[in-house]
Amino acid sequence: MQRDEFLKKVQDYSGLDSEAEALQMTEIFLATLGEWVYRTEANKLSAQLPAEFQDFMFKQQDPEQVRGQTVHLPLEEFYNRIKSRADVRFKEAEDRARATARVLAEAVSPGALEPVLQELPEDFRQLFTAVSS
Repeated sequence: MQRDEFLKKVQDYSGLDSEAEALQMTEIFLATLGEWVYRTEANKLSAQLPAEFQDFMFKQQDPEQVRGQTVHLPLEEFYNRIKSRADVRFKEAEDRARATARVLAEAVSPGALEPVLQELPEDFRQLFTAVSS
């Protein structure tokens, strides 16, 4: 999926007013997701994203992090971090995260997404499975 299509879908699915807001949400979502995922899986996933987005998953990640140091906090904390970083209410953060997850799931192959889901706490599956049905 190309950059403009990705952002248009994030904007449409989340009800954002502009491409700039969609870009900001995409960056926040991927950077926050990157905290939960080890860099090997993050590399595989980000390689399938538009070039402009490929570094987003590593913005919050410590480059010295080893596999056992990835964050394993619940999905609610993921939404709280998005809420804080996007400066929105919790429900908006949840809705926007779900919309962005939907686009991400559409943009990458199942083979790139599944290893990421395996790295995440079980409750994250609902973030990605709820959007595909």
